[in-house]
Amino acid sequence: MKGAKGMDHTTITLPFSEQALGVILFALGLAVATGLLTVILSEQNRKTARDPLSLLTAFGWVLLPVWLVIFVATLWQVWLILTGGTSPLTTSTSLGTGALIAALLGAPFVIWGTVLKQRNTDLTDAALYNDKINAAVESLYSRRQTTHIVTIGDTEQVLTKWEDDILKRSAAIDRLEGLVHERPSEAPRIASMLSIYVRELSRENPPQDHPRQAWHRLIESEDDSMPMSEEQAFYHLGLNPDDVSIDALVAWAHGLRPVRADMEKAAQTLGRLRNIPGVVVNDIKIDLREANLRGFDLASLNFNTARMEGAQMEGATLFTAR
Repeated sequence: MKGAKGMDHTTITLPFSEQALGVILFALGLAVATGLLTVILSEQNRKTARDPLSLLTAFGWVLLPVWLVIFVATLWQVWLILTGGTSPLTTSTSLGTGALIAALLGAPFVIWGTVLKQRNTDLTDAALYNDKINAAVESLYSRRQTTHIVTIGDTEQVLTKWEDDILKRSAAIDRLEGLVHERPSEAPRIASMLSIYVRELSRENPPQDHPRQAWHRLIESEDDSMPMSEEQAFYHLGLNPDDVSIDALVAWAHGLRPVRADMEKAAQTLGRLRNIPGVVVNDIKIDLREANLRGFDLASLNFNTARMEGAQMEGATLFTAR
């Protein structure tokens, strides 16, 4: 038809009855309400970063009311066909009854097949990730064989011994940190592994005290024995006053270096885990009790709430708890 100013207008009539339109609008309103409720609840309870599968799941929950309305309507039409009632499907040439029934019966199998495929994919991914973890842990305790030539009298002998492979172990610690970036939910598991690693190696490599510390224990008598005088302690340890002075202690502390590079690297990795995106900070449990951390560079790392009772930290660059 022509408008007032000669413009053409086209009227489009949708083939919906008032009842059908009401059902569609109700389904859409229910879908929107479900979607909003799902988003609100998921955002309140979400602890880790959102992944594509969770977004797809949320989209499925949003469309669930629409699918339910369509499914019920389809069942009703099939019931009308089977009981001889009047159904638009019996007069429509666009979709046959057989095709509708086939689609209705086949849909559950398609959905179930998709679920099984996704479940198998998740299991495969988990298995591959566990293989990576196991490979890194195996390298974390790797050893190498070394040979040394020693001279005994006029003869030379070749001695062979096994020692820890520090370089390979350090690379394994790097891989473990990378695996946390790949799957942040595994951070607590890896934090536990590295904590045990540092503590166990600390037992094998105990810290060596400065003479002033041994001297101080004798004159203070930390056990039930009778304390010695300062002169008696000097004589007992074969020391002189300069050996146990504060200046000597400070110089000794400044000269301390990590007992092992892989131990320092493991401790540094522990301090970085909480800063990795997606990691739940409160889930990380760091236990470095009685650990030998002398001379370690622990600056700008996060050891909040870490258990550090009895840890030896002389000469260490102290961490900043954030």
